[in-house]
Amino acid sequence: MKRFSLIRSIRARSETDSIDKERSKTIFVLGGGGGKGACQVGMLIALIEQGILADMVIGVSVGALNGAVYATNPTLDGLRSLENLWESLDKDTIMPKRKLGTTWRYAQRAEAVYPGEGLQNLIDTYLDVSDISDTKIPLEVLAADYSTGEEIWFGSGEPRSVLYASAAIPGVFPPLRLDNRLLVDGGIVNDTPIDRAVYQGATHIYMLLCGTPYAQLPDPKRPLEALIRSSTHTKTAHFRHQIAHLPSTVSLTVLDCPEASGIEALDFSKKSLLLRCGYERAHKILAQETQPSFSPPAPQERTSPTDITEKFSVRGPMSYLLERPKREIYQRGPTKTRLKAG
Repeated sequence: MKRFSLIRSIRARSETDSIDKERSKTIFVLGGGGGKGACQVGMLIALIEQGILADMVIGVSVGALNGAVYATNPTLDGLRSLENLWESLDKDTIMPKRKLGTTWRYAQRAEAVYPGEGLQNLIDTYLDVSDISDTKIPLEVLAADYSTGEEIWFGSGEPRSVLYASAAIPGVFPPLRLDNRLLVDGGIVNDTPIDRAVYQGATHIYMLLCGTPYAQLPDPKRPLEALIRSSTHTKTAHFRHQIAHLPSTVSLTVLDCPEASGIEALDFSKKSLLLRCGYERAHKILAQETQPSFSPPAPQERTSPTDITEKFSVRGPMSYLLERPKREIYQRGPTKTRLKAG
């Protein structure tokens, strides 16, 4: 089957290859995807095996959980622990079954279908730090203000609260209440925050996706499928926009997992397959030394290969990505989580 992608791996070597090693900064960005997050574990293992290590980790939703475990112990042993977590994980662990009929009643009356304790207990079990500022590699985690839609960035804070907030899918898990805010899954506002990596001074970005930008999926047959598909297209468009405005001084490698695109976010039954596919796919992409071709999806009328190539040949920093973001930021530091105006 022919596969389409906007870009598999972008390496703007014309400028980045000349950067002094002492000035380089490699940031891993891990996006959301629910049960599809198993593929990121395989990607992280492949990165380590290729000798590629992060100077900083940025995560959102399930990517925040995976990224936090990696940042705490960025070794193959640490990732084997994360692999074991995923191998033993099932849906009932974080989304316990209810009595027949009660799930629908919760969906009608409660703020969420499932309680958050299962997810929080999982975080407590597998993350061996009392504050995310104590990780070996600096970590930032994104949540969203449910009332305003603002990005809320955590550089410190109790993992049980911070990581839960980043992964609290609205309607599925209750929001986290913190400082008079309702915090939910950061993926609803920015599922691929490479702009945050640019702001943090990245010279090399590795974007770990739980899917692929151009999956060809069957037409939705039910209203819920249509809503999910619409959300997916919105996230993809946002991702393409960020890539198109990437400063020429930053190189970006996109690690995708086409096999994950047809799997639902709340499906945890394919974890072994996804872990293996993420690993094999990442090794294949990382082994590529040539500039990949730009192949837009059908229908071709939307954007031509020439249009896309022109976008990616833009040189010079894009000011709106390099400005200090006008948003609320939880600053990294030795003290407890604190909210500061961005």
